[in-house]
Amino acid sequence: MYEKDKGMNDWKIESLGNLKNMKFIEDSPLIYTLSTSGVLCLYDTLKQKHIWKKELPDNEEFSLRYLGRNLLVYSQKRAMMINSRGHIIYDL
Repeated sequence: MYEKDKGMNDWKIESLGNLKNMKFIEDSPLIYTLSTSGVLCLYDTLKQKHIWKKELPDNEEFSLRYLGRNLLVYSQKRAMMINSRGHIIYDL
């Protein structure tokens, strides 16, 4: 998705809802997705199924940043580091 197309071609993966953010894992069929309803997921694009998913608090606007081996999920009030197995390493 290109920045100029943002909002025009919304992605939807069945059972995850409308996606507002995705982070691709380099050299891998896996992507982290964040839906508009606050569902965070690690999704396998080859098998077309999720590996794990978590529901984030719906009262915060979260963003994603992939940091090599872990995912940083953050808002203005909170930051969580999550590994590829879906375990929260820390939650501030």
